[in-house]
Amino acid sequence: MQIQNSVNIVERGYSMKLKSIIWGLVFIVVGTIIALNEFNVTNINLFFDGWWTLFIIIPCFVNIFATQEKVGNFIGFIVGIALFLACNNYLDFEILGKLLVPFILVAIGLSIMFKHTGDEYKKSEIKNLNTKDEVSAVFAEQIVKAPKTFEGVKLESVFGSIQYDLSESTIKKDALITASAIFGSVKVKVPEGVEVKFKKSAIFADAIDRTKTKDSKNVIYVDASAVFGSVIVDDN
Repeated sequence: MQIQNSVNIVERGYSMKLKSIIWGLVFIVVGTIIALNEFNVTNINLFFDGWWTLFIIIPCFVNIFATQEKVGNFIGFIVGIALFLACNNYLDFEILGKLLVPFILVAIGLSIMFKHTGDEYKKSEIKNLNTKDEVSAVFAEQIVKAPKTFEGVKLESVFGSIQYDLSESTIKKDALITASAIFGSVKVKVPEGVEVKFKKSAIFADAIDRTKTKDSKNVIYVDASAVFGSVIVDDN
């Protein structure tokens, strides 16, 4: 158990470092090109046909290497490349438009079939646990301090964001958090030293456990689902 926890921490640290390096290189390259253009050393047009597709291509490419959700980001990368080619007349926009919806549906199906669930607990472990409180954010932002004695919560974000702070709460018994984000984000901060068991379902999204899991008396079970959004649990 301890060895696996150490491996998970190392992998998360490596992914975050790799993501930072790639993004750093992107900004360095763009900054260098701008500087060289200003001094007439080069004449590189940063606003070429389809330049906006880079806002799809680059994040998806980075996340292929830096997050656990590979399938969705790979599909997003392919879609970005296809749009770029269409902008430069290598593909027909009309044909691309007709294929886009079927492609997305097939992609979602593949993502559901092959996604890494990361299940760390069974239904039988949470059958007696309920979510006492509920927080929702629909086209809104919610920043919530959890009760001193925490007994579970349901978090739902739709085109919004939720920040739920458990860092000062006391966990007297096992508790359940169900968190869903649809085109939104949910971030949960848990107390240090509390074990988190994480279960996720992510489609074109991130559902990440960043806690340094430890054996403890009580456990917080997190059932996370995200569609074009993110659910992140952290203890920092």
